[in-house]
Amino acid sequence: MKKRILYSILMILILLQFIQIDKSPIPIESSETFANQMNPPDEILAALKIACYDCHSNETKYPWYTYVAPVSFWIRGHIKNGRNALNFSTWNNLNEKDKKHALHECGEMIEDNHMPPKGYVRMHKKAHWNESLKNTIIKWFNKNS
Repeated sequence: MKKRILYSILMILILLQFIQIDKSPIPIESSETFANQMNPPDEILAALKIACYDCHSNETKYPWYTYVAPVSFWIRGHIKNGRNALNFSTWNNLNEKDKKHALHECGEMIEDNHMPPKGYVRMHKKAHWNESLKNTIIKWFNKNS
């Protein structure tokens, strides 16, 4: 009985590999982006691109494990939720009040260690910010919110 259950689980996992998430590039209008509209310092923009843009922009870089189901489904959900919460690629779609609120929220989420998520940083070592960089980013967001 246990063998049958294990074989069934294995078969399901194998079949799931034929279902891939959509990784099609989404066109980006550079004039609409956070980088173009807010013109953050290079150091801050580089840090955001490394630690935030995979989930919070249309510039997602899909790592190897996004080709393995069911992990790929879980990652796709994170990306979808991240873009719904804030998408740096469509920054100009926000009105001024929402932009200010988003800037404030970014600073607060970083300060409270909610962003970047610990799990993301574990898998993407370059997304780890030292305290100095983190404080610089928080100050920039707070100053502009």
